[in-house]
Amino acid sequence: MRAAVAAACTLVIGFAVEDMRRRAVSTKASGRLEAGEEAQRVRRLERMKAALRRAQERLSALSEALPFGMWELDGAGSQIVHASDSYCQLFGMNLEEIAAHGWRERVPPDDAERFLSAWNARGDDDIFEGEYRVHAVDGKTYWILSRGMRLTAADGTTSWAGFSLDITQRKRSEQRISLLSDLGRVLSLSLEPQPILERVAELLVPRVADWCAIDLAGRDQGIERAVLVHRDRERMRAARCLTNSAQLAALLGTASARVIASGEPILVRSFPREVHQSAMLSPEQLATAQAFRADSVIVVPLIARDQTLGSLTVAVDDPWQRYESDDVDFMGIVGRRVALAFDNALLYERERRVADMFQRASLPASLPAIPGIAIHAHYVPGANEAQVGGDWYDAFQLADGRIGISIGDVAGKGLHAASIMSTVRLFIRATALEGLAPSLVLARANALLLNDKPTMVTALFGTLDPEELTFTCAVAGHPLPVVVDAAGEATTGVPVAPPLGITIDTSFPEQTFMLPLGSLMALYTDGLVESAEDARYGEADLVKAVRGARSAHDANPAEGIAKLLLGDAPPSDDVAVLTVQAAAKPLLELDLTLPAQPVSSRLFRQALRRFYLAAGVTTDAIPMLQVAMGEAITNSIQHAYGVQGGVVRVQGRVESGRLIVEIADTGRWRGPHDDGGGYGLQIVRSIVNDVTINTDERGTIIRMVHPIGRFIT
Repeated sequence: MRAAVAAACTLVIGFAVEDMRRRAVSTKASGRLEAGEEAQRVRRLERMKAALRRAQERLSALSEALPFGMWELDGAGSQIVHASDSYCQLFGMNLEEIAAHGWRERVPPDDAERFLSAWNARGDDDIFEGEYRVHAVDGKTYWILSRGMRLTAADGTTSWAGFSLDITQRKRSEQRISLLSDLGRVLSLSLEPQPILERVAELLVPRVADWCAIDLAGRDQGIERAVLVHRDRERMRAARCLTNSAQLAALLGTASARVIASGEPILVRSFPREVHQSAMLSPEQLATAQAFRADSVIVVPLIARDQTLGSLTVAVDDPWQRYESDDVDFMGIVGRRVALAFDNALLYERERRVADMFQRASLPASLPAIPGIAIHAHYVPGANEAQVGGDWYDAFQLADGRIGISIGDVAGKGLHAASIMSTVRLFIRATALEGLAPSLVLARANALLLNDKPTMVTALFGTLDPEELTFTCAVAGHPLPVVVDAAGEATTGVPVAPPLGITIDTSFPEQTFMLPLGSLMALYTDGLVESAEDARYGEADLVKAVRGARSAHDANPAEGIAKLLLGDAPPSDDVAVLTVQAAAKPLLELDLTLPAQPVSSRLFRQALRRFYLAAGVTTDAIPMLQVAMGEAITNSIQHAYGVQGGVVRVQGRVESGRLIVEIADTGRWRGPHDDGGGYGLQIVRSIVNDVTINTDERGTIIRMVHPIGRFIT
């Protein structure tokens, strides 16, 4: 604006001087003015000329004081008629060369096209403003703000006058602030080390570099190239084939090695081409390496917590563009942020790995095997952006033959949540083994959390009765079980209690679910359905998944349900699923193998009771049969094996109205001894009509046959 005003003043003064000169000539010619008046006019004329010279000098000084000076165009705006010396020096050209469009040689084509398009589209506007870059003769790149005004003289002629300002620092500041803002967003997108580095490189190229490499300090002082990104994707793919090449490593890794060793950044203004020519590469490899030559390179260390993790390299292959010392400082800031995010990801990955290992180790290694009832479980750790550690499932045998089942989710993630999960799961198991009802088991767990581990936990604990096919449970803020029967009808319970660890005066009422033949019950943690935007849709999808798993007869229905709902992508949170499936038909055939241990006797008797009931034996006759079978099983457990142990197999079936049970072992029975015992088989023969014992090198089989008679159904 000041330039435009100064130009206007110059024109006005010029017009005034010319007008006075003409009047003086006319007056002298006419002879009507006296000599004194003539002299006075001449002095005024000289003063005005002096004022004009001073105005021109001030205008010139102002023009040169503005980087990069002032300019003037003709009325059409197509021809430069004046440019400041500083403007010409910037381009390394004189006015005639600039006017002949030589300026375009120093302006990037994209900038030139954008600027000229804006200039041609100015229309009737009297003010114009545009920006462009200039590759100056001093080797630097400048951002120029060009602002002009249309001027109209007294005679109606027009011209354009304006100035050019150096806005390089402003543009760099804007770009750097924008880059740092985007860098913060990128670093927050992932907690995985490798994706962090890849996203950083893709952010820097091409905004501040033509290619970028990230090297990591490996073991034994080795250097590993983690990321290599080029603005040309084809070149980048070719270079990745050479990443492990010793020749390419020598080309691109020398500066990285020095930076990692010293911890100090390096600014390389130019790489010599002969380095590429001397490399022992094939023609194709040489062409790829040539694509990665750089006119200017910055290598900064990646330092976090006083440890050098690697180096970050950015390079440009534009001969008009050079990195400066302030670029090194800025890339140092970028390097520190990247290093800290990468180190945090490494720490997180280690904790997540430990938490995952602890989590899996804390889950039960095996689940109870019950004839006619299948219990399965499936655990899925959270996705990369989530920590593991809070979900569990458990199923175990109780003293009375029932099965204790628990499932839950600890608030929080990571190793801390995993340790609390293990404590709560084992506490529930230990309390349940005391024979307490589910409501009391959860009440004790609630007291534990409130007094020792102040953490919120959602949990469900219940007991499964294999004979009655019922599941009685108490729920503490946890998702309720879903039961789908053989007809596909789904039932669920009612939430009645808050999570554990909230209040001390909380009761946990019990609910009972029927598990008819052919039904499937699913217990789960909320990570299975929380991906749905509406919880109602998530629950509806769950019911469909349970129906599908029940009909599909999967080897592991819990895993099938998880796959149907989650697909192949990992969930955002941990997922634990436990299913209980009742056989579609009564237990008319029995085949059960258990360790030869006293604790197995209870499981055998429980399975045999269900077998008797399915075969049509009345409840009055079952106790005596249980005594006989129990004595036979005890004999196999006590006499077949020594300290090395073994297994006992019990098979049962119904043939021609007879109940046939075979108890087999693979050991060698000890001989009779005088310890007051030895009456077991006598008791068996007194109850069962037909008892045979077959012994050979493969082991012993006790075969018992008892007629069912009128008890057959």
